[in-house]
Amino acid sequence: MLKEVLSLMKTADYLSKAQMAGQLKISEAFLTELIAQLERMGYIREASPAGSCQGSCLGCPFSKGCAQLPLKMYTLTEKGRRALA
Repeated sequence: MLKEVLSLMKTADYLSKAQMAGQLKISEAFLTELIAQLERMGYIREASPAGSCQGSCLGCPFSKGCAQLPLKMYTLTEKGRRALA
């Protein structure tokens, strides 16, 4: 299941935990544990805090509210990308 979460994180642009859990057919609580485990293992890391994105906000579904919403975004590390290669 860890690899499925990692794969979904790689291929999806932006998904909420609810959307990810729905696609994986698991509970949000279980998904939260899987994400924490992937982070502890070094496959993902928390992305830059809101307001310090280095990409363009154009097209980002969170662009209008990312500074106000308590968002936690993750990105794959090099180790995570290698695991899916």
